[in-house]
Amino acid sequence: MLYALGIFHIRLSNILSTKPNRQFYDRIGPIVLCIVLFGAYLLSFYTAAGLRELRIVMHLWMNHSEKQPFDYVDEDSDLRILEGLLRASNYPLGRVRTKTVKRASKVLIEKYYPRLTLDFQTNKKIASEVAIIPSKRLRNKIAGFTTHLMKRIQRGPVRGISFKLQEEERERKDNYIPEFSALDTSAIEIDIETQNLLKSLNFEDLAGVTAVEVKQAPVDAQRKPRGDRKERT
Repeated sequence: MLYALGIFHIRLSNILSTKPNRQFYDRIGPIVLCIVLFGAYLLSFYTAAGLRELRIVMHLWMNHSEKQPFDYVDEDSDLRILEGLLRASNYPLGRVRTKTVKRASKVLIEKYYPRLTLDFQTNKKIASEVAIIPSKRLRNKIAGFTTHLMKRIQRGPVRGISFKLQEEERERKDNYIPEFSALDTSAIEIDIETQNLLKSLNFEDLAGVTAVEVKQAPVDAQRKPRGDRKERT
């Protein structure tokens, strides 16, 4: 629609910008642009394509307004600008429309939910590690939709995704009882320097505190350099 109206306005400007029709064009030219602009503005409320058309019309408006009072419109250059803008505006966006990507994302979330984040780059690396995906484009689609679902999960439950494994994992962690408590103070091992520090503070007779000598790893003085490295001079 916009392409046809744009061509109509450009060709009309070339016909009416001659001297006999100068006054008529000065009246009808801005009116045609106003009609196209208003139509694209109304369409922008309903579709994203309408918003892109509104930007294109505004570009044409500014392009024509910079020229002297409509003496002549360069038809070839304006048509190239219009076609290029329309080609860029109609470029397909990265939308997920196949069940393959959606199912793969849901399975990925159910199995690897603790590792997934709200970051696309992180999820992309995880998808490459845990799954065999034939192409990078499909991997990026799966990772992008997985990130989208992770953000939706933060707001509430998502249909088709079971959190049974996630709930079991959380219950297992909550009910986990370690064999030895980390707060057990029946036996505390310290080194010699710490023992000397306690003695200087008159705390050398503490129950359950034993000094242990720290053994350093032996240093081999005759160690030979690696074969792939040169000797240091």
